[in-house]
Amino acid sequence: MSDERLLQAEEKLAYQEHSLDSLSEVVSQQQRRIEVLEASVQRLAQRLEALADEWRTGDSPPETERPPHY
Repeated sequence: MSDERLLQAEEKLAYQEHSLDSLSEVVSQQQRRIEVLEASVQRLAQRLEALADEWRTGDSPPETERPPHY
């Protein structure tokens, strides 16, 4: 292999390694964001279930009750 071809191959390899590192960082950031979003969805689902239970039992939190003058 000539020196020029070897240099081209090394440059391509370096570029691919850089691209792979960049993509790995993006995937890692996305995974962290997914975990945050999953936790948020879980909290919302729990709150929704609590509200549904309150509605089914007839209990309503004070912030949703109508004042007596209605």
